[in-house]
Amino acid sequence: MFRWQMVSCFVAVMLFSALPVLTGANVADGGVKVVANEAARRVDVTIDGQPFTSYIWPESVKKPVLYPLRTAKGTIVTRGYPLEPRPGERVDHPHHVGLWFNYGNVNGFDFWNNSEAIKPAERQKYGTIRHVKIKRVVSGKTSGELEVEMAWLASDGKELLREETTFIFHAGPRQGRRAGHARRATARTTFRQARGVH
Repeated sequence: MFRWQMVSCFVAVMLFSALPVLTGANVADGGVKVVANEAARRVDVTIDGQPFTSYIWPESVKKPVLYPLRTAKGTIVTRGYPLEPRPGERVDHPHHVGLWFNYGNVNGFDFWNNSEAIKPAERQKYGTIRHVKIKRVVSGKTSGELEVEMAWLASDGKELLREETTFIFHAGPRQGRRAGHARRATARTTFRQARGVH
């Protein structure tokens, strides 16, 4: 068993919209706007005045997520359940909310499957990722950024990891809308295991 006092990880992920790219929009007219609304527990991202996504941390979800994600034509590509169920939509896997990053096992706690659907007798096996603060918000002509801090908590509330994430949102006529992120996680306790990147 390895014992690490501190761990840092860097992950970059890009989300490319597979649907139509910007059509007829002039980036100079709107650009990428990143607007924090901490009272509503969200940061909204628009491109040329049209919604793209929001970074949200509602109390009913066990991790902050990007939700919903929209194409340049406004088509929502993330499912609604459990936050905004839609007719005919599957209602399984309540932990599948929007776009997020986590692990299925950190020091024996499951951060992947946690949701409000977990029975009280089983909750001691699950970890929760809590939004701590917004560190920086930047809007721009072709890109915007959101830097946040999150705490990975064991079921007893003990902090296992402190995560700093920078989300980068891009607009462009050739590549369409894109969202990427870079993360750094620092262990707050003896770190034994992280498995199952999802």
